[in-house]
Amino acid sequence: MAAVDGENGTIADAQLRPYAEVRKGYTRFAEGDVLFAKISPCMQNGKHAIARGLTDRIGFGTTEFHVIRPGADVLPEWVHLYIRQPSLLRSAKSLFYGSVGQQRLPASFLEQLRIPLPRLSEQKRIAAALREQLDAVARLRAAASNQARLAKATDRAHLRAVWEGQLSRSWPLRRLEEVALLERGKFTPRPRNDPRYYGGMYPWIQTGDVEAAGKHVTKYGRTLNGQGLAVSKLFPSGTLVMTIAASVGAVAILGFDSCMPDSLIGIAPREGLADSEFLYYTFLHIRSQLESLAPKTAQANLKLATLNPLQVRIPCLEEQRRVVKQLNERFVWTRRLSGAAEEQVAHAAALRAAVLCRAFTGGL
Repeated sequence: MAAVDGENGTIADAQLRPYAEVRKGYTRFAEGDVLFAKISPCMQNGKHAIARGLTDRIGFGTTEFHVIRPGADVLPEWVHLYIRQPSLLRSAKSLFYGSVGQQRLPASFLEQLRIPLPRLSEQKRIAAALREQLDAVARLRAAASNQARLAKATDRAHLRAVWEGQLSRSWPLRRLEEVALLERGKFTPRPRNDPRYYGGMYPWIQTGDVEAAGKHVTKYGRTLNGQGLAVSKLFPSGTLVMTIAASVGAVAILGFDSCMPDSLIGIAPREGLADSEFLYYTFLHIRSQLESLAPKTAQANLKLATLNPLQVRIPCLEEQRRVVKQLNERFVWTRRLSGAAEEQVAHAAALRAAVLCRAFTGGL
């Protein structure tokens, strides 16, 4: 990490440690060193810290971080705050090397990084002001996160009031396959990212699209072309979709015709027996049960053979529609609360990035 003249003309040092000490499966560091996670996604997620309170002022840890040792005229916190800028972390991502899921940032990124270094007294002043502002942003984010948790807890309470109330006990238990047709998504080519099948007119949704949706899937990130459609299956708008691999039990209703892989299933209510919105709320209520049914392997996977015989309480259609109307009305408020909370979380993230940027460009 090279030093750059500050406005006052002084030069200080903050160097990436050359490590003969990275050996035997561990990294050695000292009090005041700045630890920079080099493995993805820890690097992007801000897993960086200053080594403090070490016994004998020496510590040992994983080899999955780089160590920066500030010089005598460099405040460790100054370096720590500088390397946590979102824009810097985004630029670092382009240099990752290694296999997918185990990618690492080379030491050369930090070795070539230039950092503004005013005199120590100015570093301390700016760092103190920056801490105060970042603490305020953190409080804003915490308040927004609490609001989001409140919205989810309220949703769960509404669902419990229906499915654990006295009235629901009179609803008959039916096998899921009796009231709905379950079909697994399809996409047979390997590798799945073969570009020959993409870029056409047919929407293509995946697990993340369902997880990110509210009640309805209204967005998609990719499309299939004619070749892709030939090796997939198009599900009609209005189909209830559930995630069954890795992330289990997330549900949403398709807002458009779409193809999807076998990590998703389409659920079509049988005419006269079930309402798609009622099943949507049913699955929201029993998601933890669905998760417990998935085998505890490296990647959870819920099979149709497990879902089809699953017993759910299904009243008559008139009663289902009454319940849906009631829940729709109650969920309107919590959806607004949740949406406002998400906006506040995003605002806090943007504000944090702006505060950090301003601090290192002479704005504090």
